[in-house]
Amino acid sequence: MDFGEIAERLRCPSCRQQLSLNDEQFVCKDSSCRRSFPIVDGVPVFLVDKSTQLPDDEWAKVIG
Repeated sequence: MDFGEIAERLRCPSCRQQLSLNDEQFVCKDSSCRRSFPIVDGVPVFLVDKSTQLPDDEWAKVIG
């Protein structure tokens, strides 16, 4: 599925900020949250307890 069309409408379940989409994950754009939500078998997993908080440097690379 192409999530590009809906990505800008989605919000982080943890902090409600906008998400960024890359190849295998959605990443929160908020620098204090930095949550990464995986896409597993083509299905985004927006569960906070299944997410990870990216280190600052990795988050900066993903967000650009």
